[in-house]
Amino acid sequence: MDSNKKMGKFDIDIEIKDVLWEFARRWRLIVVLAALCGLVLTAYQYRLDMGKTDVVTVKKSQEELETSMGRQDLDEVTAAVALKRQMDEKSAYMEASVLMQMNPYEEHAVILQYYVNADNKETAADAADSYRAYINNYSFAQEISVKGKLELEPAYLAELVSITKDESNLYINAENTAESINLKVEGSEAERSFCVKIVGTTAEEANIISSEVKRVLEEYQNVVTTTIGIQQLKLMEESSNVIVDQSLAELQNRNATAIKTIGNNLDKMKNEMTSDQISLYVYRTTVPTEKSENSSAGSVTTQKGAQISFKHLFIGIIVGIILACGLIFVLYLFAPALRNSEEIKTLYGIKVIGLVHDNKFQKKKLFGFIDQFIEKLQNRRKKCLSYEQEIQIVCANILLDCKKNEIKEVFLTSSTSEDIPEEIRNAIAMKCEEKGIHITLGNAIHYDAEALEQLAQIGNVIFIEKKRSSLYDELYSEISLCKEHDIHVIGMIVL
Repeated sequence: MDSNKKMGKFDIDIEIKDVLWEFARRWRLIVVLAALCGLVLTAYQYRLDMGKTDVVTVKKSQEELETSMGRQDLDEVTAAVALKRQMDEKSAYMEASVLMQMNPYEEHAVILQYYVNADNKETAADAADSYRAYINNYSFAQEISVKGKLELEPAYLAELVSITKDESNLYINAENTAESINLKVEGSEAERSFCVKIVGTTAEEANIISSEVKRVLEEYQNVVTTTIGIQQLKLMEESSNVIVDQSLAELQNRNATAIKTIGNNLDKMKNEMTSDQISLYVYRTTVPTEKSENSSAGSVTTQKGAQISFKHLFIGIIVGIILACGLIFVLYLFAPALRNSEEIKTLYGIKVIGLVHDNKFQKKKLFGFIDQFIEKLQNRRKKCLSYEQEIQIVCANILLDCKKNEIKEVFLTSSTSEDIPEEIRNAIAMKCEEKGIHITLGNAIHYDAEALEQLAQIGNVIFIEKKRSSLYDELYSEISLCKEHDIHVIGMIVL
């Protein structure tokens, strides 16, 4: 042994593979900590939400409040409720409308210029008017949405398609100045032509809607021919550009300003209301319009209750898993017990006589089948031996060493005798007796004087130790004691 071994110190190598298997073996600790952290974090968040719960109590029923107020007070409440609903509707529209969410300074537009060809100008002009009316009709947007299987609602789709007469408010974006839009049709020809403008948040979206517009207009030709006369709709020009839409920018600003103005007026009205007016306002804006059984008497309480957050539950589980893995790694890193059989040769310079699995002698654990699966997975590349075969191999190795060194009697001991199943020690002793080798079973020589005397008389020893149970320091002390007294160490059996 080197100087570190002589001082009872060891440099133990840590392999990532062994650490990962240690995580798998301690899966119960990971599950418990994950569940505990998940529940604790969820309960903590639930407690915070309970503290923030919005509770509004109306001391009088709606009928009582309305009866106690004069006509002017009721009108003020009604006006405030109307403003609140108007503001909510405009806010919902601004959030849902694709056009209102669009960047007016980078609007992707497709311009389709159509010309109606017919035998006489009157038929052509009437047909063009029919196309314009159809495009401006809600049914046109419905037709595009249904046939094109677009996800946009027809009401919001209709805002993206329009008839364009004057393009003076549209400017090509600086990045597209090389292109131009030529839409001017002068003289009498203007009556039989029209332009369709399709806009989208992206060029792809605008092109998809444009394709559906062309297809629906082409199908609508038959309707126009039946109602007005023979005519033909021709697509004269199609252009795609990124434009600056001043009218859209102004519209968005007007809507935003209107919402802000309504909100300011509503706040001003509420500040001038009495407590009963505020209660009635809260009732009308927070309590459903359908009257419940308790709405005509007693108080009305509206509450936004706290809810269990699955997001915090998931975060807590992840935190628990991380903490468990960190704890397992620290325990593994500073573990004072034998980790694997390979350390026997490296640390103590003695050979491993054999490996014996003691699973059949251990107490059954909850979900023990998972432990068995993990063990089989870890040993998947090794040949699976039965318990009897493992005992036979151990005894065969003992017999070979005894014949080589002409040994007839061996002392079998362990630093942790209480952790070694008696059945395994007896099985090894009986099997060796059959081969003519006498095995004397004894306790730990470091703590039992009688065992130490037996060892001195026999002069040959085999250690039987258990992984994750036998301590490095005790093993070192017993092996050193044997070498100091010239006791022949045959090897070690590892459980």
